[in-house]
Amino acid sequence: YLARGPEGIETAARGSINAEIIDRLGGWNVVEAGPDGLATVSPEQVQAWAPEVIVTIDAGFAAHVGALPEWQGIPAVRDGRVYLAPSAPFGFIDSPPSVNRLIGLKWLAEKLYPDEARIDIEAEVTRFYTLFYGVTPDRAALDGLLGAGHPGE
Repeated sequence: YLARGPEGIETAARGSINAEIIDRLGGWNVVEAGPDGLATVSPEQVQAWAPEVIVTIDAGFAAHVGALPEWQGIPAVRDGRVYLAPSAPFGFIDSPPSVNRLIGLKWLAEKLYPDEARIDIEAEVTRFYTLFYGVTPDRAALDGLLGAGHPGE
């Protein structure tokens, strides 16, 4: 499930440009294709879908979803599989469609398939930023971008 916005109820459907990265990695987006790709749903609908993973682009939602009673029974929340996608200088998953979606594929592969992917995400992000942006992120920049709990901490 791709959670957008501070309440996590804005989302993107299968096949939409906003969630295409999930499709490309072979993930199963629980939100079926819709006419415009974006939808607003209720927490109850997300409960019914029972996603195993939630990827969000909203830091506030990521920080507070575990305390929201209507989200606590959802497997992704219950099992600690809510991931805040990096977003500097552009989103790794969504908004806007950009070159950062290339590194987003590796970031999301590491989240969805950690045993199979075996990705050193810090090294990959460092190479990507050096190649595409001409800057080599230091430890503080990597921590800021990848957040707490990323591999290599």
